[in-house]
Amino acid sequence: MLSRFLLRFNDPDLKQIYTREKVEFFNKVMPIVTAMVLFLSGTLEILYRVIKLGDLPTYISLINWISLLVFALIAVLHSRWNWMHTIICPCLTALTFLYLSYVDYDYTMGSIYYSLIIGFTICLFILVIFNESWIVSTIVYAPFLTIYMLKTGYDLLGTEPEELAMRCIFCVLIYAIIAYRVEILTK
Repeated sequence: MLSRFLLRFNDPDLKQIYTREKVEFFNKVMPIVTAMVLFLSGTLEILYRVIKLGDLPTYISLINWISLLVFALIAVLHSRWNWMHTIICPCLTALTFLYLSYVDYDYTMGSIYYSLIIGFTICLFILVIFNESWIVSTIVYAPFLTIYMLKTGYDLLGTEPEELAMRCIFCVLIYAIIAYRVEILTK
């Protein structure tokens, strides 16, 4: 039924059924995801640019609006180009880590622990709902987690790169195992 490593369908009929179900699922979900990214981007622009509650770097705004454009394109074109399904989970994961690492990061101990818990929970939620390719999702997750762990590890632990590397490897392996199992169960 499925190949062992990449979890590709060996049976064309099963692949066709699965693809049809995924297109129907993303027809319902992608407008909601796109609307949420629009709401998030618009709210940040209003809070930081109009009301002037703080400073929002230009690259954050640029990434927000580019993400909105990407999700809008996926919402419109995913039924024609099914490969787009595989980039939804990685894009949402990258956007999550952007907010954890740069927008909502304030170097306090409580905030770091809070953002770690919320961030990992959100990443696992995104993985369970949107995972289409466990290997692509893991490849994207690994560097973003490493950057975040370097940032928080330096603030929490000081300069212990070996321990930090082991923690990153452990987290990425756990994520990869969950992604692999979720994809098996989904297909």
